[in-house]
Amino acid sequence: MKNQKALNDWLEEHGAEGRRILAKKAGTSVNYLSHIAAPAGASYARKVSADMAARLEVASGGELKRDQLCETCAQCPYAKAARK
Repeated sequence: MKNQKALNDWLEEHGAEGRRILAKKAGTSVNYLSHIAAPAGASYARKVSADMAARLEVASGGELKRDQLCETCAQCPYAKAARK
């Protein structure tokens, strides 16, 4: 899934302070952001839930897109329609 790259790019671009702000706005921790941004093969990697993807999209002001972060959202007919 694209979530690792999209989220990693965002986290790198915004630095430590941006990570802290994103985590706070999304109601999660910086550590959890690291887990969901980790490469798929990493032992600590986690998948992004639809709920978390939505919270990250809102918290990032739309810079992160839920359908790029979550496999479930990518398959959602409403998300597909919104992309058109």
